[in-house]
Formats: sequence, C-alpha cells, structure tokens
Amino acid sequence: MSNLFVRFKRLLGSPVQQVGTVTSVDGTALVVTQAGGGVARVTGAATVGQKIYFTAGKLDGLAPSLTEVFVEE
Repeated sequence: MSNLFVRFKRLLGSPVQQVGTVTSVDGTALVVTQAGGGVARVTGAATVGQKIYFTAGKLDGLAPSLTEVFVEE
C-alpha cells in the first residue's frame, strides 16, 4: 500500500499555470489582473504592463503580448 499522504496529494491535483497583466509593482511583489477579471498577488520581477505566466503566486516567465479574444457561447 502506498503512502496515504501521497495518495491524498494526488487527489488535490497540481496548481494551474495562469496568465495576466502586471498592474502594480512593489519590489518583488506584483499585482496581476487576470484575463477573466480576477486579481492575484505574485512574487517575481516584472514591469507594469507586461503579460506574465504564474503558478501558485510565483512568476514563471513572460507571456507574449497578443490580442485577447473572448468567445461567448
């Protein structure tokens, strides 16, 4: 039988990578506006206006500045 904690962690799943635009910078603390309108606090180095990828509150890298298109069903 495998470790019970490992089995529990598999149920939770892994954090999802998200994308957003940096709206405020204070040292290494960033405020990011997500495409759906949400706001997140992220740790990392970026400048205002840059699009970034982030996972679980940490900066993963810069995202390309492409036009956003929303399709409604």
